Amino acid sequence: MSLKGLTRVKDDKSPQLGGNLDAESFHIDDLEKRSSFYTYVFNYATIIGQGKPTQVSRGVYNGWSLPIYDSDNEELFACSCIPSNWDGLTNPIIYVGGWLDTANTDKNFKLEVCWEHTRMDGTEVMDTSENCVPVSQATGTAAQYTAFKLAFTIDLVGSSVLAGDALGIRIRRLAADSNEITGEFVVEGAILVYPSTVIGGTW
Repeated sequence: MSLKGLTRVKDDKSPQLGGNLDAESFHIDDLEKRSSFYTYVFNYATIIGQGKPTQVSRGVYNGWSLPIYDSDNEELFACSCIPSNWDGLTNPIIYVGGWLDTANTDKNFKLEVCWEHTRMDGTEVMDTSENCVPVSQATGTAAQYTAFKLAFTIDLVGSSVLAGDALGIRIRRLAADSNEITGEFVVEGAILVYPSTVIGGTW
């Protein structure tokens, strides 16, 4: 890690990064970044309460089978706080991984991640709006249980998101634009991957 040009502002207690130099930030030149990740834990209380999506196991893996969403609770929810060591300058990516429960050749499926953020400092109400990012995936020649990982870029920078904000997500399967797969896609897990400064920060 390079800390060339690291200076501390008088009375500053928080090594937050990004933006102009002011009383609440470090001024850092040439600070090396790292790729960090956060593993989402789905809201199992919601799944159990609704009885959906269906739980599926494959060897040591355990996931949730998603049909095309039709206002039927076939969806997954999770929430976390924006990590304090996010660089604040680069949009993170949510990766959703899983497998096909049926063999498919030259077919397509589509997943959607919707997200929203809320500042948890007593100044904002929980928002009911959402930002949705659909991603399509071609199967090629895929045997049963073939695994895929889909990437969803989340525009946190353009939405003025700060470290410590709550970031809620919802995952659904949508109808493909053409050549829909046979069977369902099983979501095994999701992670938030983001560029970080090793020095970190405070909330």
